[in-house]
Amino acid sequence: MGFQPATPYLNDDFSGANYCKGCGTSSNNTFHCQGRDCIPNDDCSETEALSYVSDITTQQLNNKNAMYVLRDSFLINSTMGQWYITYYYELSRIAIENNMINASTYLDYLQFGVDLLAVINKIRNGDPTNIPVDEDMKSKAEMFLADFRFHTTDTLIIQYLDNIQGDLDYFTGKDAAHILSIIEN
Repeated sequence: MGFQPATPYLNDDFSGANYCKGCGTSSNNTFHCQGRDCIPNDDCSETEALSYVSDITTQQLNNKNAMYVLRDSFLINSTMGQWYITYYYELSRIAIENNMINASTYLDYLQFGVDLLAVINKIRNGDPTNIPVDEDMKSKAEMFLADFRFHTTDTLIIQYLDNIQGDLDYFTGKDAAHILSIIEN
């Protein structure tokens, strides 16, 4: 059985805001990605959730330009990548609204970000036979997913978390070449 990405929207009916190259994140349902087509509009400015990345001293995470390059040259080019951009912005909003990143959790989020970037680098640039998502990384990610679940009752956010969990379940133990082929399609 091949990979079947989970999606909360059926028949490309994107009823919620989504990230779209050209129009950014929109809370107006008429300004967002519809399938593979973007509907840019001057009313839909590229507003990004407050990012704690600018406060992080780790060089790789502190380089916001590198993060934008990852978004704009890799993730934006596939449907799955666009979903992960959406997840990032929506989960960032939940983290901000609930003060999830604070003095007591800051280093945990920082370390997870570093670990996640290492996984992304293994997928994109490493040995194609490498296993970038192992049980340890899956376990770390699940702890953060559980924290987000604790802080929200929003059904759309819960669906996003379920989608991420499904991807974690599927990608754990798969080689980098296989994961990259799924992400890029």
